[in-house]
Amino acid sequence: MNETFTPLSIGQITRYIRELLSQDDLLSGVWLRGEASNVTRHASGHLYFTLKDEDAQLRCAMWRPDAGRLRFPVEVGARYLAYGQVTLYEKRGDLSFVAEHLEPDGRGALHIAYERLKARLAAEGLFDEARKRPLPFLPRRVGLITSPTGAALHDMVRILRERHPRLDLVVIPARVQGDAAPESIAQAIVAACGVERLDVLIVGRGGGSLEDLWAFNDERVVRALANCPIPLVSAVGHETDFTLADFVADARAATPTAAAALVVPLAEELREFVAANLQDAARLLDRHLTEGRRRVERSLERAAFAHPLNRVLRHRQELERQSGRLCIVGKDLLRHRRERTAALAGRLHALSPLGVLARGYALVRHDGKIVRRATEALPGDRLDIHLRDGCLVSVVEEVSWTTEIPAVELSESSPRPSYCLKTKGTP
Repeated sequence: MNETFTPLSIGQITRYIRELLSQDDLLSGVWLRGEASNVTRHASGHLYFTLKDEDAQLRCAMWRPDAGRLRFPVEVGARYLAYGQVTLYEKRGDLSFVAEHLEPDGRGALHIAYERLKARLAAEGLFDEARKRPLPFLPRRVGLITSPTGAALHDMVRILRERHPRLDLVVIPARVQGDAAPESIAQAIVAACGVERLDVLIVGRGGGSLEDLWAFNDERVVRALANCPIPLVSAVGHETDFTLADFVADARAATPTAAAALVVPLAEELREFVAANLQDAARLLDRHLTEGRRRVERSLERAAFAHPLNRVLRHRQELERQSGRLCIVGKDLLRHRRERTAALAGRLHALSPLGVLARGYALVRHDGKIVRRATEALPGDRLDIHLRDGCLVSVVEEVSWTTEIPAVELSESSPRPSYCLKTKGTP
């Protein structure tokens, strides 16, 4: 071995290689494409995986701050585009890749996350048209949730003041961009619900990239909008920009200025609207008055109005005629009732016991009971004999009969009994 050469330690050589890699402009910021395998998310929040293709594979790591910004899960077998730097892990001498950004190969990561969240929230019914509420026709108090320093706020205030100078505006400030924006917007929506007499609420910001508008795709913001009891207008970005806030809001405006015009009608338009309605009401009233006047004129042309006493006379004659008929019918009915009453009275008199007594028969009672047979009286019994004009009180001296005669009701056609009672009267 040549003593002029000094051997290097393993640590020295790996450190030297790592420094060479860090000084290489290509390897310090490079895009890689490959299929993910061996995906592991550490408890610390770091993400470890391997990217491979048909020729080779490379171990990769994504530290917690970058991994926490991912909008999608990293799945085994899926292809990804990764941006970062190639480095060497000194302790093991392993070549590795530290990823700062990761997105699915073929579509952007934000787009993938947007579509997945949209599908999940739609399945819950948050975007259903049945949930949409109508905006008030003429609000008196409008809430604005946006950045207090952005141009969108100034544009909305200007348009609202031009259209309705007396409109009451309430600004609820919120951050509309960055990692803290979703929580800030959600809190502003909750705060707006506590503001008294808010008729409508506009939530939005000016235009920007998908990343700039991403706060309005956050699930926290979407659910806060869905739970807000105040009618909502989403005004995020430009006409071609669509966020999940647009789908859950009661109405969408292409821009913040369009939202201001949508919420409040122009004062001149209101005056024209009122004037047109007054004209319609005047025409309708005039038509009703004309038709009523014609009906009155046609009625006055009738004979009843020309000679009103004639109708009264006709009714009086008819009343007299009907009264005469009523008297005749009443007399006939009364006569018929009298004749019927007399006939019933005659029949009743013929059936009366007094009528039988008037024909010479007598009614015999013993102790209040009618005596129908000779066997019902004994010598010495006291009998009351009722005649037409009085009563005889007698005492039975003797009872005699020849045959048993069945008891019959006394009448003119009844056979004379073949027995007799001998009685003597009492003083």
